[in-house]
Amino acid sequence: MVLFLGGMNIMIKYTYKELTKILKGHKLWLDDSKTGKRAVLYKADLNGADLRYANLQGAILYGANLIDADLKGANLSDTILSGANLIRANLYKADLNNADLKGAYLIDADLEDINLEGADLEGANLSDAILMDANLKGANLSDAILSGANLIRADLSGAFLNSASLYKADLSGANLSDANLENVILFKVILTGTNLIGANLRGVNLSDANLTNAKFKENE
Repeated sequence: MVLFLGGMNIMIKYTYKELTKILKGHKLWLDDSKTGKRAVLYKADLNGADLRYANLQGAILYGANLIDADLKGANLSDTILSGANLIRANLYKADLNNADLKGAYLIDADLEDINLEGADLEGANLSDAILMDANLKGANLSDAILSGANLIRADLSGAFLNSASLYKADLSGANLSDANLENVILFKVILTGTNLIGANLRGVNLSDANLTNAKFKENE
């Protein structure tokens, strides 16, 4: 384990052997908390790490550097990833159910077909992220930045998007039923065929938005 000091920012670099040991201990913790040890990777430098299909359920990855990391199919449900850097990370079909991603950076990340149901993404930056077919039911996206994000067919039913920015995002065919969109910026957003039934649209900016075939009421 090596500490990198950059001003006040401290990152911890693990060797492959050390990381493998932590993951094995975490697996035991998941099976029997008395014998294993929960993975604590606080401020870990995992830049470009290969964590495909890893089981990190409930792990602590607060402030971790996961730039360009491959987390395809990984189990990250209930994981603490607040403040983590996941720029360009591959999270295709990963499970982040109820994960804590407050203030995380997910710019240009591949989140296609991901499970983010009930996840906390308050203040997270998902600019230009791919969220096609993503499950975001009941997720908290308050104050999040989703400018240019691809949310085609994403399920955001019951999600909280208060004061979020979706400038130029594509929400074609997305489900926003019963979502809270109060004060959301939907400037130049594509909402073709989007389900907005029961959504709270108070204070929403829909300037230059494409609302072709968008559904606001039943039987429309």
